Amino acid sequence: SPLLSKIIDMPSEKFTLHSESSVYTDQNHSTDQKYILEVLDTEFSCGGGRLNSDYPEIIRSIELDPEEAKRMFGGRQASSLKIATAMGDSMLGSISPGELVVLDVTVKRFVSDGIYAFVYGDNFHIKRLQLLKDRLIVISDNASYDRWEVTNEDQDLFHIQGFVVGKWQMSYTRLG
Repeated sequence: SPLLSKIIDMPSEKFTLHSESSVYTDQNHSTDQKYILEVLDTEFSCGGGRLNSDYPEIIRSIELDPEEAKRMFGGRQASSLKIATAMGDSMLGSISPGELVVLDVTVKRFVSDGIYAFVYGDNFHIKRLQLLKDRLIVISDNASYDRWEVTNEDQDLFHIQGFVVGKWQMSYTRLG
């Protein structure tokens, strides 16, 4: 089918959090000594997301020990990974609101069933995608939400932004 053709042929414990006030000037973010994940300026929704222009991210990047990063991300290079904030409850069970998700942004097409960040129309989503024969099914892990389908007529509205490879639970409790 035309949609299937488009989808398939589209092109640790040791970490440091950098706040917005931190300045990191090295243009080569991946070296033998540094492994830095940067934040996308996008809020992906487990619902309907948008460009994150209203609320600045608290975390601007995460620097990891290279060996730990290699283990965590299956050998992926830092330049292929970004982090983004997930909002909404449609992926409860896998991703909770406010968690940081780690995206492999080199994945711009459907490669296998899994959780993807994608744009549909004007909305940015994080959902599970499953290919059933020649139909692409969009699934929310929270059973309160209905499944839906990306049809041939919708293909110009649908663009994969990355494959979700992990999540980072972030919480802060003030103790003093």
